[in-house]
Amino acid sequence: MATADTRQAHLAAIHIAQKALGLSRDDAEALKLHVTGVASAGAMTAPQRRKYLAHLSQLQATQAR
Repeated sequence: MATADTRQAHLAAIHIAQKALGLSRDDAEALKLHVTGVASAGAMTAPQRRKYLAHLSQLQATQAR
């Protein structure tokens, strides 16, 4: 089980990555739902947050090209 600190770190990283990608609230919610099946990062399990963060990282790498 993830600690509260890990959860907070994941949530902060998700917020920062979504902002860096310029995602609107609606777009971010739709992407979370598509990738993890959950529309809210706060409701995600630790594995779901890691999966979503990995997806955001891939998007950032693609955007940087």
